[in-house]
Amino acid sequence: MKRFLIAMTLLLSLTFSAMAQNQPPKPPELEFVMELKVNCEAPFSCGMTSHGERVVIPIVGGLS
Repeated sequence: MKRFLIAMTLLLSLTFSAMAQNQPPKPPELEFVMELKVNCEAPFSCGMTSHGERVVIPIVGGLS
């Protein structure tokens, strides 16, 4: 009985994953917000975080 339940679970999971792959992904709905022309200084590192290295690029001037 246990083998039957494992086999059925595997079969259902493969069926659902195959069904999900047949549908093309929905494209994101994006809206253009703005364009900025800026002057930047050299990037510098603030060090490592739990999500990786944090790098800052200072904006020192420009036009909007």
